[in-house]
Amino acid sequence: MYQTDYILRLIEDAARFLAGILSAQKIGKQKDALEMIYTAYQSVFAIDKNEIETKSIQDIILHFQENNKNSMPLIELFSDFLQEEANVTNSLSLYQKSFELLSYIDQNDKETFSLSRKNKLEKLSEILKH
Repeated sequence: MYQTDYILRLIEDAARFLAGILSAQKIGKQKDALEMIYTAYQSVFAIDKNEIETKSIQDIILHFQENNKNSMPLIELFSDFLQEEANVTNSLSLYQKSFELLSYIDQNDKETFSLSRKNKLEKLSEILKH
């Protein structure tokens, strides 16, 4: 029960950050959006923004699995934040990491089918082709 409550709280926190990030991006405040993303990395996902570029996909997955029995939703949410940062910075490496994390979930989450995830994978695949 505590595990479920903890994950729900993290998802709620992430949703609040995403709303703020999208709002900042909408009005052209990219720097504010980036700061919110970096704060979310630390406070929601317990990962430092400087580690993201250097950590392998496997290390990122292990980071989430160490503390959470059901880590798939958090990994997918983290992937969304990587995409938002990549949208602001135009970083192909962040798009690539997001794609690899979503691919991992798609291959290993046997309990959940997500059309939204499939659409994200298609979109990222198109971005990475160019």
